Amino acid sequence: MSDWKKLIDAKRSGAEYFLRQKGALVCDPEAYAKARFPQRREQEIVVSEWASWMRDFKSSKSKELRDAAKNAPKLCRMKVKEVRIERFGQIQKQCQEDHKDPEVKSRKIVAAWLRNQYLYQCNQRAKQARKARMAEKKLKAKEEEEKLKVKVETLKVEEEETPKVEEEETPKVEKEEEIEVKA
Repeated sequence: MSDWKKLIDAKRSGAEYFLRQKGALVCDPEAYAKARFPQRREQEIVVSEWASWMRDFKSSKSKELRDAAKNAPKLCRMKVKEVRIERFGQIQKQCQEDHKDPEVKSRKIVAAWLRNQYLYQCNQRAKQARKARMAEKKLKAKEEEEKLKVKVETLKVEEEETPKVEEEETPKVEKEEEIEVKA
């Protein structure tokens, strides 16, 4: 752990430290947290620190860190199953200062605008798809109606063309004769 203490630069956030050190991403983040703040208890070490580091990467001024944020899935494939690192007060202060920077604010505004545009376009595409499905259903319903009308018309024509056979009254007469014979 003494090697870690020698490597740590207090001016850098944990995310920047991990990115700039050779092979640092293979190193244990928990060991880094313990070396940076040895007086803190393990209960204060938080699992979600990795996600906040990714946010640091995305909002950082350096292109290198923003590129690392794009490759976040690759970073997550590391051996780190349970990343447990302290919440660094210095990282939070640095992030707050970075967020006050006009360049970062403008980049965030542009990113939010682009995200909203993307969501709007997705919603428009979904509406168009729904309209197309409804139009298709209506078209199918009309086709079925037309088929039924054609069937009904053909049945009417067939009924008109076929000669009607009048029922013979002979079976009724036979029944009457049987009744008289019994009586």
